[in-house]
This record gives sequence, C-alpha cells and structure tokens, in this order.
Amino acid sequence: MLLYPETALAGTPHPPPVASGTSVREALRAASRPQHQQLEDLLGLTGALTPGRYHAVLQGFAGFLDVWEPRVAAALPQRWQDAFARRRRGHLLHHDLQRLGVTPDSARQQQAAEAAARVPLDRLSQVFGSLYVLEGSTLGARVIVPHLQRQLNLTPETGAAYFHGHGDASGALWREFCMALEHEVGPGPVDRAAACTAACATFAALITVFSQLP
Repeated sequence: MLLYPETALAGTPHPPPVASGTSVREALRAASRPQHQQLEDLLGLTGALTPGRYHAVLQGFAGFLDVWEPRVAAALPQRWQDAFARRRRGHLLHHDLQRLGVTPDSARQQQAAEAAARVPLDRLSQVFGSLYVLEGSTLGARVIVPHLQRQLNLTPETGAAYFHGHGDASGALWREFCMALEHEVGPGPVDRAAACTAACATFAALITVFSQLP
C-alpha cells in the first residue's frame, strides 16, 4: 500500500457494515480496502514506468482535482478553509505538466472531471470520507518520488512536485487530519456509513479515470 495509507458510483459495491468500537479511520480503511488495492494496481507507480504512462497519470489527477478541490472547498465549513487551502495540490499537477511539456489530453481530463463531479459530498461526513482518500495519498511520497527519479530522472523541481506533495510535513498533516476525521465524522452510524460510502465512491471515481492507462 504505497500510494494510499491504508450512492457509490455505478458498479461500486456498497461498503460493509461498520463494526462498533472501531475508529473512523479504521472503518474507512476496512470499507475501501478492495477499491484501494484495485487503484494501486492500476496506477503501478512503483513498477516500470514510461514517460507516456506517467504523463497520463498526471493528466488524470489534474482533471479530477480541478473539479474535486473546488467542490470540497465549497462543502467545508469556514473553520476548515485555511487547513484545506494548505492541503490543496492541484496546482502542483499543472506545474508538473508544464515542466514536462505535456500536451493536454482533453478527453482524459474531461473523463476525470466528470468522475469527480459524481463523488457524493452533500454531508460533512461524506466530505471527510472523500478527503481520507486524497489526504492519505500524500504518504506515498517517500517511496514514489525516489522511484520516479530512478525510472524517469524526475525530481520535485522537474516534474514530480505532485507526488512529493507536502514533503517532510506530510506525516504531521496526516496525523492532524486523522484527529479531525474522528471529530468531524464522529461515532454515529449514519455519518460513519456516509463517510465510508464517499470514500469508496472516491476510489471508484479514480479507478474509472485510470482504467485505460497506456
């Protein structure tokens, strides 16, 4: 599990019932485990990488975050606006694509944008369930970035800024998020189920985006 730490879209199984006594984080991990593994297998970011495949991955994430980040910002309460602003990484994707001289793939980015628009974010618990997926993805930097340097001779300055993410601050930001996750979702079964469904739907959306990588 390297990229990530640990109603849904069509074709996505509903998450299993949440066991009582588990943390929100544990419930999300258990509910989304199959989609999590499927997405990691599709991306293959720690295997053999060609420039074309890497560029397609960047464009898929760019199209997704261009829609998802503004939707999340609009759904979050004011007390979370500054914290989310620090966590946004969509601009890093556009930096990478520009540095690499990648010609935009409008069809791929449109597909990603449409997938992001379908993620359920109506309840705050759903927003945090979806955030769990993207926040957790920052933890893979310590493995993915060195691999990108070995495979494609890339550094955060030359095309790997998105996967470098928050750098040394990633661990602290993740711990801060996990504490907020427990508070904002809470112990109630309805909100926990909503968070789990949103996490699964977010993974499912990303699986749709990356289902046909070169």
